Amino acid sequence: AKIFEKITVPVKGNRVQVITNGGGYGILTMDALGKNGLVASEVGKSILAIRKVFPSTVVVKNPIDLLGDATVERYQLALEAALKDESNDCIVITTLMQTPLLNESLVPALAALIKKSSKPVVIVTTGSEYSQTLKRKFEEAGIACFDFPENAVRALGKYVLYWTKR
Repeated sequence: AKIFEKITVPVKGNRVQVITNGGGYGILTMDALGKNGLVASEVGKSILAIRKVFPSTVVVKNPIDLLGDATVERYQLALEAALKDESNDCIVITTLMQTPLLNESLVPALAALIKKSSKPVVIVTTGSEYSQTLKRKFEEAGIACFDFPENAVRALGKYVLYWTKR
């Protein structure tokens, strides 16, 4: 129900781009796609273009792995590219907030992009009390936010099914 409350944009298909700063959570997210009627999207030109601005260690594929030294700016650039990219229909973002360069400024930075988006975007943030505080802030900003990748993908799968079977 949370996803239908927070997201109101229609979705055109079931192709998902994943953005993460934790490789393990990226893999869990990718593994959950097929079980929920979703597929990993191809990586299009908009996403490939961000390779020029990211350190060479950042993995620009699906998932985009921003690594443990991810910054708010990296998340913004990755989300902007994914929103422009025509190869995906929706986006799952995982934020592991215990990394040193992320802070609560991530919430308004991503919320501003998501509110203008014509694609559904869900966020996974899990961990400490600090992560749970930021999860509440994402939700207060109107963003569907989940504790675990499997829950986010399951909800997104139901949302996609609703819009594509109408």
